[in-house]
Amino acid sequence: MERITTIHLGYVGFATVGASLWWFKFSEGGPHVDYYQLTNWMKCGKETKMFKGIDCSLLQSHRSNTMALSMLVVIEMLNAFNRYCSPVYYYCIQILSSFLLFSLSESQSLLTFPPTRNYWLCASVVFSLILHLAILHVEVLARIFQVEALGYQEWIIVLVFSAPVILLDEAMKCIARRCCSTEEIELESSEDHKQV
Repeated sequence: MERITTIHLGYVGFATVGASLWWFKFSEGGPHVDYYQLTNWMKCGKETKMFKGIDCSLLQSHRSNTMALSMLVVIEMLNAFNRYCSPVYYYCIQILSSFLLFSLSESQSLLTFPPTRNYWLCASVVFSLILHLAILHVEVLARIFQVEALGYQEWIIVLVFSAPVILLDEAMKCIARRCCSTEEIELESSEDHKQV
């Protein structure tokens, strides 16, 4: 189980950093910097030769941080359906599970336990996403959290980088089902049926 968590958290880190890097290198509104410029952004304005044609204010933009934050939010909402979550949310989810806000199954596929079987979970995911959108689009909240509203292309990238976490979690569940004894799976499966 620790290896699964390590692989999962590794992907979460990769996707989060990847979304931020994408904004710096490829986004239409980004600065289109190379690796040296990105890792030495504090020298922008001082080294005019290495930062020629780069708007230094873009290197301090909140847009890349917003991409990373949005990536984490969407991944954690998708994880809620798969019962894998980061350690930060572990204790919160322990409390929420008593109110049926927990995921569907830790070992069974989303195909056998669709998200619609737990309406409380679906409602909590939608509510969390609405709160995130409010933070991005309400000016006072955006200023407090130092974020910016994302454009259509940026949301597409967030979704493209986030979606593989479902496939990763489903693959990990499949591996766990094959490695665990059938008795453990049957016991957990019966407990999952009682929860829903």
